[in-house]
Amino acid sequence: VAVVGADIFLTSINDYVESKAAEGSFVCVISDDGEVLFSPQRQGIFKAAVSSEAQDLRDIDNEELAAFITQALQEATGLHQIEIDGQTYYLSGAPLPTLGWAVLSVVDKEITYQPAAAMLSRYDEINEEALSAYEDGARQASRTITLLTVVIIVLAIIGALTLGRRTVRPLEQLTKRINSQLKGGAVFVMDDAYRTGDEIEILAESFESL
Repeated sequence: VAVVGADIFLTSINDYVESKAAEGSFVCVISDDGEVLFSPQRQGIFKAAVSSEAQDLRDIDNEELAAFITQALQEATGLHQIEIDGQTYYLSGAPLPTLGWAVLSVVDKEITYQPAAAMLSRYDEINEEALSAYEDGARQASRTITLLTVVIIVLAIIGALTLGRRTVRPLEQLTKRINSQLKGGAVFVMDDAYRTGDEIEILAESFESL
């Protein structure tokens, strides 16, 4: 019963360690002899190995890591930044008092930059989208302004022509009537065409009076 219980317990630990493995981070368990008992790593210093092949991490050349392992077997370590094989990791550890083991959490420092890199990448995308939207808006505004300008010019021409006809036509008729009546000696007669309500009407009335 004890053997079966221990086997189930160790299997659970191994399953837990394997389930926590992710890109750039993992959890491992260190024995009271400083050896890696459980780890998802298949190579490197945190690779799990049988006791005859395992090394005591408290006695390795990396003094900073050795001191960290020693502390983790005794107390919670907090967060440490340690260089291992030329690569920087964030490590934290805590002891498992009933077993004398320690559990370590290891995170590659590089992956901590990924959110910032992703944010900067998204920032560039947002800038490009904003610039594209601004350029589209500017082109649309330019087309709108051009169209409005054309409409205003057309309306101004129509207005000018309308006003011109309203002003010039009565004057032309007035001039023709005066010329024809001067030649024939007839009297100038007021006509409805001259009743424009402005200076033309006044001028026609003056000719009529004369």
